Amino acid sequence: MGLMLVVLSFAFYGALMLVPFTPFSASGKLQLSAGLIIMGEASFWIAVLILGKEMVSKYRHILLRNWLGTAARAKEAGSLKGENNKNAGDNQVSAILKN
Repeated sequence: MGLMLVVLSFAFYGALMLVPFTPFSASGKLQLSAGLIIMGEASFWIAVLILGKEMVSKYRHILLRNWLGTAARAKEAGSLKGENNKNAGDNQVSAILKN
């Protein structure tokens, strides 16, 4: 149930991309957008309550590791500034990625 609500929240936010193509007036589109945002946020936070702190922290850790992994790969490719500069931040990223 909780994971379904998370997916539903992404669907609500994805539906925002379709709002400009609806035949409604500007005020109707504004109301539809506001409703989709409210439903997306509500379904996400209800899912957080259902899934619990452990599940949310697990997925947050996975997302953080993927984000840091992307940054580390870009650093190795030399696309970030200061590619020859090894500092404490690089060591922290490496330590996190090893976990």
